[in-house]
Amino acid sequence: MTGLVTLTVAALALSGCAGSTKGEDSGAGSAGGALRSAPGFDADSGTFTVSAMQPLSGPLSPAGLALVKGMKIYYDQLNAKGGVDGKYKIKFSPENTQFNPQVAVPLYNRVKSDSVLFSGVLGTTIVKTLEPQITADDVTALVDSSSAIYTKSEHLLPWGTPTQINMVNLVAYAADKLDKKKATFCSVTSGDDLGAENRDGIKYAVDKLGVTFKADVRVQQGQTDFTSQVQQLQRGGCQVVLFGATTGHTPGVISASVQLGFDAQFLGQNNVYDPSFAKSPIAPYLQKHFLTTAIGVDWNSSAPGQKALREGITAHGKGTKPSSYTELGYAHAMLTEAILQKAVKNNDVSRAGILKASRSLGSFDYQGMLPTYLYGEPADRKPPLVTGIYRIDPKVPMGLAPVDTTYTSPLAKEYAQDKVS
Repeated sequence: MTGLVTLTVAALALSGCAGSTKGEDSGAGSAGGALRSAPGFDADSGTFTVSAMQPLSGPLSPAGLALVKGMKIYYDQLNAKGGVDGKYKIKFSPENTQFNPQVAVPLYNRVKSDSVLFSGVLGTTIVKTLEPQITADDVTALVDSSSAIYTKSEHLLPWGTPTQINMVNLVAYAADKLDKKKATFCSVTSGDDLGAENRDGIKYAVDKLGVTFKADVRVQQGQTDFTSQVQQLQRGGCQVVLFGATTGHTPGVISASVQLGFDAQFLGQNNVYDPSFAKSPIAPYLQKHFLTTAIGVDWNSSAPGQKALREGITAHGKGTKPSSYTELGYAHAMLTEAILQKAVKNNDVSRAGILKASRSLGSFDYQGMLPTYLYGEPADRKPPLVTGIYRIDPKVPMGLAPVDTTYTSPLAKEYAQDKVS
């Protein structure tokens, strides 16, 4: 069962759209002619079906639901203007992975034939599990994982500064900007692929900078008591803690830190923070001890994309709460439209046509919502290296106040040259 949230927008009927049998991967039209039906494109109704695979239930559902909300707002705005190229509507179908690869695999197989592409797949382990099938099926997927390992992927489109580079920047920021070069560094990381990526960035930075690193403490999905982990940090004399896990771990880790009187500087990746934390019982500790990276820009930013999102909320998403995941979902949908627009212009919405379109994007700036990403052929891609660092402030939207939104350490460039280029 997918569980599921299905958000659809009525299709715009187009006359004179002769095509092949629905579902066949033939979507290249004749020269200058009408588009033909293909997986995820119904030529009779002129409708693209775009899917997403998100955790819509469970501990990570706040992120998944916010991502879906951002996508839906963008697609509603787009459809109100006529759709892709002014005439092809988008039917949006998000599916519930429950953040479980065993759920995600059959779910993907059920919906792939009816999906022109996937505009968001959340979870490093889920993406890693699905990648061989996505590649074999010649499907294009935008992934919520920003891992550096997907920078050169043939069929996956990552976003933003890679997880590993964010962590490199955080270590460098603590050492250089927070004057912690002589402090004892430690980490709290999840025992999965996401945690491994964070540890990779931490090790690279620690080794290069020569700072003292004492211990990496692992946490598991579904864990609720983190007393022993925080006690390990205390025994290690940890003064700086790099936090690379998920939002499901944060309340427990911070609550245990409060209860045990653990006094350290935490620096976290964007996926350990949720806006609800800024007005929760752990907020006072976060305000004093916690800095985090963020996915997008300040909620009230004047960036064109952010302004468009706020306008979209007014028209199509009343009641939407500020969330960086909503920003990311909106940005994913923006990139999706760009891919489909190029495919339409090329008169080819087949699997191969969508993939070709995704590789002709070039430098994509997300209208200022996310750092500019150089797409193109996989071998030529260059991710951004900038990390936005924020402090917790319950008085501002999302509870995030900017500290340094353009921090890029020299070490980040070295990591990119050594491990990404």
